[in-house]
Amino acid sequence: MKNHIKKVILSMLVLIPAILTIRLYMLGKKSQNMDVSRTLLKQNILQKCPSTPNCVSSFEDPSNSQHYISAINYNKENIDFINIKECKNIIRNQRYHYYQCDTLLFGFIDDLEILYLKSKNKIYFRSASRVGYSDLGKNRKRVQSIIEGIKQ
Repeated sequence: MKNHIKKVILSMLVLIPAILTIRLYMLGKKSQNMDVSRTLLKQNILQKCPSTPNCVSSFEDPSNSQHYISAINYNKENIDFINIKECKNIIRNQRYHYYQCDTLLFGFIDDLEILYLKSKNKIYFRSASRVGYSDLGKNRKRVQSIIEGIKQ
């Protein structure tokens, strides 16, 4: 009987991580087939964050500390190209940059948007994970790093 219990426990120790790994891999593949709606750009705003804590945006209410990240002052004719590690620039024009950022583990895709409103002399940001619940603060750190780079 003891050998049977040991075999069951050993099987579970092997199967559970394998199932979790396969599930995360499938979510990573799913995230690569999604797209971001850019219809709000005509209104000079970016999408609001979902209720999950894996998104930050300058268009959130400042009292929403989970999702809000401040826009920054910027007084140039247009936004310069910003090279962001682990991110591929998909759309780039004088006022809007859209990037797809790969996570190293499992290949999840995060979306990063940067919007410059010359009329307000401000740059706004939105960085969001496409799938999952938590990003362990990755999107906030990404935007903070970009802000530091722009301010230099």
